[in-house]
Amino acid sequence: MRKKFIRSAALLALAAVMIVTFAACSGKSDDKGGAAETKNADELVIGLTGSLATLDLNQNAGIVDYYVASITQEGLVAVSNEGQLVPGLAESWEASEDGTTWTFKLRKDAKFHDGSPVTAEDVVYSAERARDETKSPGVASYFPWYVGEIKATADDEVTFTLDGPHPGFLWNISNAGCLLVSQKTAVEAAKSYGSPEDLISGSGPYKPVEFEPGSHVTFEYSDTWRGEKPQFAKIRFDFIKDNNTRLLAFKQGDIDFTYDIPSDSEKEWSDVDGANVFFVSNRSYQGLTFNPGIKPFDDIHVRKAVAYAIDGQSIVDGLLKGHAQAATSITAPEQYVTAWDAAKANEETAAVTHYEYNIEAAISELAQSKYKGADLKAEVTFPASDQNLGRALIAVSESLKGIGFELKVTEEPIEQWLTKVGDAQAIASMSYIPTTGEPAEIDAWLCYADGESNPAKWKNDTVLKDVQDALSAPDNETQAKLVIAAETIAGEEAIYAPIYWGQSGVALAKGVSVENYNSFTLLSNWPYLFKKG
Repeated sequence: MRKKFIRSAALLALAAVMIVTFAACSGKSDDKGGAAETKNADELVIGLTGSLATLDLNQNAGIVDYYVASITQEGLVAVSNEGQLVPGLAESWEASEDGTTWTFKLRKDAKFHDGSPVTAEDVVYSAERARDETKSPGVASYFPWYVGEIKATADDEVTFTLDGPHPGFLWNISNAGCLLVSQKTAVEAAKSYGSPEDLISGSGPYKPVEFEPGSHVTFEYSDTWRGEKPQFAKIRFDFIKDNNTRLLAFKQGDIDFTYDIPSDSEKEWSDVDGANVFFVSNRSYQGLTFNPGIKPFDDIHVRKAVAYAIDGQSIVDGLLKGHAQAATSITAPEQYVTAWDAAKANEETAAVTHYEYNIEAAISELAQSKYKGADLKAEVTFPASDQNLGRALIAVSESLKGIGFELKVTEEPIEQWLTKVGDAQAIASMSYIPTTGEPAEIDAWLCYADGESNPAKWKNDTVLKDVQDALSAPDNETQAKLVIAAETIAGEEAIYAPIYWGQSGVALAKGVSVENYNSFTLLSNWPYLFKKG
C-alpha cells in the first residue's frame, strides 16, 4: 500500500491536460521594495515549505523528499516532464508474454558520484532494501507486494518475478514510486546513510555537498553524469516553513523559485517586481478521515452529519480564491486520464456517493445518532506547511458549531503531523498528492480496507477485494472502474469526507523561467527545465 501523503507541489494530470510554458517576465522596480535581480546565474535556489531530516528517501518519503531525491538518485524507470515513463538507469526493459517476468537492461555508462559503475548488484541490493520495513520505513509500504524474486541475471541485467500481470508495476518501481538506486558499498559503510555525516551516493546529475537539517541542503553538478551538462553548477534548497519569511526571501532575490503559495497571499507574491506567479492542479485529495472504531465516529450518523456540514464549494470560492475544486470523491478526475477522457472522468467522480453541503440534513443525522451533548466533540490537526488545508478545516469547524458539534483544529509542524498519519485517530486530516499515473494510487492505501493498513482502520471485504483486483487489473480502465466502486462504498459508509482537490501556487523570480511546468516536473530530471538570467 502507498502512503505518499502531504505534500506540496504541483502535480498535474497526464497527457490529456493542457500544459503551458511559463516564463518569468521582466519588470520595473517599484518603490515598494520589489525583488532584486536573482543572484548567481549558475546557482538555482529553491524555497521549500518543509524541511528534510535525511537525504535518504528510504527513511522519509514525503513529497519534498521526492523532489530533492530526483536530482541525485535514479530509478530503473524515470518519469518525463510530460508524465510518461521513460528509461532511467535501465536503458530498456521487456516483459514476458504472461506479464510475470520483467527484465531490465542497465546502462553501461551509468556511474555513481565517486565514479564507480552502477551494477546489477547495486540495483538488487537497493530493491531488497526498499521492501524491508526495518531498513526502509519510508518506502517499504509502497513496494509492490506482488513482487517475488529479484535477481541479477547478468552483470548489467536485473529480473523481477511477479505473481501475475500488474499494469502499474513500472510506475511502482520508478523514481516516483519506491525504488531509487543507492551504491551498496556506500550504504553498508555508512553509520547513518543520508545524514550530514554520511551523504548519499547516487547516479544523478547532482551530488550533495552540504546538508544542515532545518536549514538547507546544497548540491553540485557531478562530472560523473553521463548526460548533457545543465546550466546550474549548484542547486540549493532552503527550508523556509513560514510563508512571510519565504516571501521576504523572494523579494530580496534570495530564492529563485518556490511553490505552495497560500491562495490568500497570491497578490503579495504577484506584486513582487518581475515575479511570475501561477496556480496548477496537483491532483491532491484534501479531506477528513473518520475511524469507525472510535467514538463518536463509530456512529455512521455522526460521520454523515460532519460530511453534510462541509461546504466545499464555499471553501473553494472564498478561502481558496477558486484555486481548487470541490471534491466529490477521494480520487481527482485528472488521475483517471490514463483510463478515460476528461468528460468521462468528471461524470464518474461526480456519481460517487458523497454528501453535498446541507445543514438541515446534518442536523437530522446528528439527531439520529446515539451521542449527545459533550460526546459530540473531537480534535483534528493539520500540518503547518499546508495553510490552505488549515483554513479549510477552521471553516468546517465553524460550520459544525451550527449543528452542535465541537471540532478543535490545531496546527502542528509537518514532521510531527507525519508521525501520526496512519495511526488510529478518531478523526484526521489528509493531504495526499499522487506521484504516479495509476488510477488506484490513493485507494491502494485509503481504501485498502483490511482493518489495519488504511488510515481509518476500516474493514470491508468487498472494498478490499475491489482494491486488490484494481492493483492487478489488466488495464487502466478496468482499474479505474474498480476504484470508483471502492470509493462509492467508502462514501456510503462515510469513512472519508472529501473537501477539495487542490492546486499549488508557484512563484518564479525575475529572470527565472521554467519549461512546461506541470504535475510531473519536479519528479522528472527537472534542473534542465529551468533557466536563469
